[in-house]
Amino acid sequence: MPTRPSRPRQALIQKPPDPGAAGSAPAPGPAHDGQARDRTGGPRAPAGEPAGLQVGAWMTSPVQTVSPEMLARDAYRLMVDTGIHHLPVVAAGRLVGIVTSVDIAPLRPQLITPRAQESRNYALDTSTVGAIMTAAPTTVTPATSVPTAAAYMLAGQFHALPVVEATGQLVGMISQTDLLRLLSTWGG
Repeated sequence: MPTRPSRPRQALIQKPPDPGAAGSAPAPGPAHDGQARDRTGGPRAPAGEPAGLQVGAWMTSPVQTVSPEMLARDAYRLMVDTGIHHLPVVAAGRLVGIVTSVDIAPLRPQLITPRAQESRNYALDTSTVGAIMTAAPTTVTPATSVPTAAAYMLAGQFHALPVVEATGQLVGMISQTDLLRLLSTWGG
């Protein structure tokens, strides 16, 4: 089966307009686009956003979680068994990180030499989720607008974001699949 060429994981950079061009304006960005920004520098949802376009209406909840102490092998097995690619990591009732199939990929069994396979098996059997997770991931709240969540996903090249309350308690996940589900309701 042909493989899709990978694209580099880099920030998207807009070329600034030619200052001499007719009708040119300053390049978009935090200082020039006129949008209010939240604490992370992302666009803030407009006041009075309709409830139907808030993350809470489209997120998946409840979600499967793991602990930082879980072995990477067990998290990998959970992903394979459930078809989930993003597992929030929760300790003491609060989100502390996220582990994804991409985080586990370097440890997964591959068609490689027996000696290299032994090394990977050892890593899967001894590494904990806490050692390979992304700590303090980008999050949204149930009140975040869907377009804002989508902008975070695009900017960070994320496939899913944890949804948390102000207390840090995980209440769900919003994924690309959830966004496609929303789009499918618009007809066309």
